[in-house]
Amino acid sequence: MFSQVITKDFEVQCSPERLIWSEIANSIGQLGLPGNPIRLILTARKENKIIFEGSFLETDRQPVWPSLLNIRPRQISSAKPFVVVSIIPTGVRAEIGGFAGDATPSVNLLASACDYLVVNPNSVTASDLYYASDNVLYLEGNLICHLLLGHTTLIPETRSNIGVIIEKTQEKFLNNILNALNALRTVGGININPVVVTGGQVRTECTYSPYGHASGKFEGIDELMKALDIIAETDTTAVAFSTTLFVEDEVRQQYYSKESIPNPWGGAEAIITHMTTNLYPFTAAHSPLLLDEAHTMFGTLGDSRDGAELISSSFLCSTLKGLTHSPRVLNFDAPLPSGCQGISVGT
Repeated sequence: MFSQVITKDFEVQCSPERLIWSEIANSIGQLGLPGNPIRLILTARKENKIIFEGSFLETDRQPVWPSLLNIRPRQISSAKPFVVVSIIPTGVRAEIGGFAGDATPSVNLLASACDYLVVNPNSVTASDLYYASDNVLYLEGNLICHLLLGHTTLIPETRSNIGVIIEKTQEKFLNNILNALNALRTVGGININPVVVTGGQVRTECTYSPYGHASGKFEGIDELMKALDIIAETDTTAVAFSTTLFVEDEVRQQYYSKESIPNPWGGAEAIITHMTTNLYPFTAAHSPLLLDEAHTMFGTLGDSRDGAELISSSFLCSTLKGLTHSPRVLNFDAPLPSGCQGISVGT
């Protein structure tokens, strides 16, 4: 079985009077684009044309959820609980939320005004630090889309178990990650199981699109899926990734020296987790795997919003802490377990 991620530009015709997702999605669906859409970025609008950059997953595997091009009709409901969704796009250099968990104070302020606040991981995860409020539901971006499209229901809960996938690497870098996992077990009381090391490398090259946002090129996607298949045989439904992300050193230095460029890792991470949650009934989050000791940036004074990245070498602890607050995700019409309250956009 061979799987790959393809990123390409495309455009659709859409009159100004029909700028609604159901119409746009229907037009996209008629283009015959490759694979399942896992990330769609609106890059330009010219008269009656809308231009997108899309990432598509080509695979023989069947997706867990309906396509992002499908929307389930629903009615607005005023029922409790009061739920808010906060979306800070990854890899576009948002001034708040475009750095290492720097949106956490804003997220917590917003969370204080509602019963639950749904956020994407990069808003609040900061290498070793995690300070989001308890009513913040940590949910991968693709799953937020499916929630808003009416495909899913969320059940808030505290996760008792998190799985981890680590890319095959040198022993010293692997041990660095295992030390971080043991610290979370010992200090945080987090049950981390299973821990799966891939059989081969998963090469991800972090790139920028011609439009300026972060993206990526991928090899070894099947190695990730083999590891995910192992986790799928257990009762674990939340998974953290630690895989290498290759960034040119010049770009790395520009980012840490406060130049106005997006986080170079964010786009590739988003595509990896979108792929995962498209095919597996998991919540997921990604952390970069250190592959060069020089990349710890030890002793480098950078943008204050990147401070959490500059003091870590595992980049993983906040991801695992966040996943303990990731909700259970069910199909919108699945019966709720006894005593559980579901969150959906209504029927």
